[in-house]
Amino acid sequence: MVIGRQKIPEKQAGKKGVAQSVSTGVMKKSDLAGKSFALQRKMLSPKKKPAKRPEDEMVREDNPPTTDDSQYKYEEFKGEAFIKGEGDALDIQPDDVKQGYLGDCYLVAVLGAVAHTDPDLIRNMIKDNGNGTYDVTFRMDIAWYGAEKKTVTVDSKFPTRGDQRPVYSKVGDTKTEGAETKSELWVMIIEKAWAIVKGSYKNIEGGNPGTFMEKVTGKKSDIFSPSSVADSDLIARLSTAQKNGNPVSCHTPPDTTFKENEALKKLADEMSVYANHAYSFMKVDGGKIILRNPWGTMDPKPLDPADFKKLCSQVQINKA
Repeated sequence: MVIGRQKIPEKQAGKKGVAQSVSTGVMKKSDLAGKSFALQRKMLSPKKKPAKRPEDEMVREDNPPTTDDSQYKYEEFKGEAFIKGEGDALDIQPDDVKQGYLGDCYLVAVLGAVAHTDPDLIRNMIKDNGNGTYDVTFRMDIAWYGAEKKTVTVDSKFPTRGDQRPVYSKVGDTKTEGAETKSELWVMIIEKAWAIVKGSYKNIEGGNPGTFMEKVTGKKSDIFSPSSVADSDLIARLSTAQKNGNPVSCHTPPDTTFKENEALKKLADEMSVYANHAYSFMKVDGGKIILRNPWGTMDPKPLDPADFKKLCSQVQINKA
């Protein structure tokens, strides 16, 4: 249920001068006296109105439907958006990302990739309102003037089975203050906000990592098939992205591709790569490609370019 919408159009300041007089009144001959032919033509030509930037939008909504409202219930979690865990260099890290019982690997893989390359992009997405709610801002449609923003307000309640354990994305780090334990919530907050944008948690199952990465960064993603490039080119592209701090994700072919190819299925099992799944790119190390599984466990073994090209069907490199 939508309880409020507020649209804030970007103000277009009017310009003073001849262009304004042309649009508001009749041009007089005296206005043209002494002017060159080119300038007279310019003064008499109707001025085009500047393109109007799409309006940004703010959405406040109740808890979105879960994938099973008969089984799951919303419970409040005591916590903070970001918590620096013991041994962590930063309070936003890929190991905060742990996918739950929801088919949104594209979303969590992207969050892991962005947390790895530019944690401040995540930090700037979330505003703590100080009352148990958070504003989450996505960049929706990217154009020459920038990206249209959609801000969603969510609370600290998340789907559980009534046991204070989230069904979908899990909490990150925790910290204890007195008798109270607080949980890190940023992944859960973004996932819930996206479910609100899409209408329900079920509606965010399945998606393209490159497209969602654009919603997070506000920058375009370059998407390509690794099998279409040479091994050396693949390593060069990934190494350049690593050097430039560009977030990168990839995904694997559908289950049927692995099932229909016994040799490919054997390779996938040996390298701990799962079909129809998205991964966060971490680095190129010694010519091997290192990926992170957004489950928070069962990471693939380091992949050489030839095996990566067999096991991954698409790579998404964002320009952030």
